[in-house]
Amino acid sequence: MNHRLKLGLGLGLALAVALVLALVLLRPDQQRQQQSSRESGPSERAPATPRSVGPSSPPSATPETDPRPDAVLAPAGEQRDATGELLSDGPAKVAELPERPPEALANTPDAETSAAARAETIARLDDDIAAARQAGDAAEVERLEVRKARLERKQATSEAAP
Repeated sequence: MNHRLKLGLGLGLALAVALVLALVLLRPDQQRQQQSSRESGPSERAPATPRSVGPSSPPSATPETDPRPDAVLAPAGEQRDATGELLSDGPAKVAELPERPPEALANTPDAETSAAARAETIARLDDDIAAARQAGDAAEVERLEVRKARLERKQATSEAAP
């Protein structure tokens, strides 16, 4: 390659790396603060108050800052957790899962049926592996052996379970 082309590519790469590092190291709020201080000269704002960081105490949403049209906003001074519940209401409640309907339970095969189906599949895989070996298809043999090994592990696990 031409020496000038190498030099140009090297400088371009160095510039790109420097730009990415600057973007990563300067968080967006720091960038905004630096930009506003450059535009307005000396700071006219009150000193920043420390914000608590973490999911348990997000800042209160206002109609201007919350883009969700259906958001329920907390009155001034009240905080909401990540689920939208007022923090003054105590901890969030655990949702209960509904019971499975009887027809869903009836459609679940019993252990013997599952074991028989698994044994049939393993026998069929043995035949498929033999056919793939006859054809000389090593990739297919490998794929089928992996599948068979998984089924055998499942079968051993279900047999060991009470």
